[in-house]
Amino acid sequence: MIVPDTVIEKLIIHIYLDVYKLLILLPMRNPLPLFFAFCVGLNSCSTEPIHEDVSGTYNPSDRKIFEVFLDKGSREDALFLSTISSQARVIVLETTPESMIGAVSKLVATDSMLCVLDKRSKAVLLFDTEGRFLTKVGKVGRGPGEYTSISDCAIDSEGETINVLDANTQVIHQYNFRGSYIASVHLDGSLVRSFNILASEGSLYGDAFFARRSPQNYLLRRINAQTGREEERFLNIRYNKNWERIFFFGPGPFYSETHSPPKYIPLFSDTVFCIDQSHIIPYLVLKSGDLISTEMIQDFSGKEDTQLISEMMRTQKVYGISHFCELRDYVLLGYRFANSLPWCLFNKTSGKTQIFKRLFDDLVYKQTRKSMITEVACSDSHGFYSVISSRHLPMFLELLSEGSLHENIIHVDRLKTVNSESNPVLIYHEFI
Repeated sequence: MIVPDTVIEKLIIHIYLDVYKLLILLPMRNPLPLFFAFCVGLNSCSTEPIHEDVSGTYNPSDRKIFEVFLDKGSREDALFLSTISSQARVIVLETTPESMIGAVSKLVATDSMLCVLDKRSKAVLLFDTEGRFLTKVGKVGRGPGEYTSISDCAIDSEGETINVLDANTQVIHQYNFRGSYIASVHLDGSLVRSFNILASEGSLYGDAFFARRSPQNYLLRRINAQTGREEERFLNIRYNKNWERIFFFGPGPFYSETHSPPKYIPLFSDTVFCIDQSHIIPYLVLKSGDLISTEMIQDFSGKEDTQLISEMMRTQKVYGISHFCELRDYVLLGYRFANSLPWCLFNKTSGKTQIFKRLFDDLVYKQTRKSMITEVACSDSHGFYSVISSRHLPMFLELLSEGSLHENIIHVDRLKTVNSESNPVLIYHEFI
């Protein structure tokens, strides 16, 4: 069912419609700019508070904020994954006509299930932890439990609910772990949109993008999972170097999604935030003389997407965190520096920082010159997953046939069933 909006919200919608009907009767070629200006003016009357820093009654002295000094870290060519992982296990995602995956846009892992978001095929698919296909969640359409597109999905492990966000309609569809439809909720806010969501402790969190620029805009909002209403706002845009445009790098802003506490990293932020009992807490911050400035970010704001990427890659600056995994006493994070994606291994106990140009999976490949790039997908409390995409499967299978893979990989024999038309293959690395 669709959860209804409040009476006030319905009244506002009727006002919008009545004004638009009036404007189209006026002798003007295009009434949309004037209508949009009216909407902005009406929306600006909101007086709801914004949590600009950390929320609630959190005392910064209650929790240590880790500082990672990139410039002081030792420099090495490759991080051998055997230094942080004890073993590698192959997971072959079952290939059937119903379970075909175009691309793994996002992977979310629980203790019993793997959830694959495939934006290319507009599908969310569930597999067990051995790779057996369970079910597909929802389908494209406009009926109950159907979506026009999928921008993100989030799993509530406690409530055993899968949340699927349709960014086109700003509706979150909810399903149980069997893939059966439960309900749909409309997200609150006429001029704010979310494209990425997180489910944590009975609440939903969504990023926030606005139709109008304002120094009062915020980055994150807490959403009631039953009504879709916005309950709290967090983090002024200055925590993203005042960047407000809809633009994405990588898998999204939420990490460690299914083990507590999850993390939130704005696109150009130097800070990793912890989401803990509805508090947004600074958890880890990058320190470097090469961090991109707010002024530089603003200089890029008017450029087209392709030009923006090209310009940033020409800078000799650190301009965002691309991956984040917690490995007990360590944090493994990837970051964007100029035209490269280096990795940092940070020891939370000693503060030791090591910088690597790349990851080398020596638990899978025998030689660095006959290996593939490790594409880290997600982590849980015991290890992390990497993906061999469908595009890279032929090369991976060629390395297998040449004997370039270790024979002691767990379930390596299951690769005999894989061909170039199969679903992507996952590699699970268990932490030491």
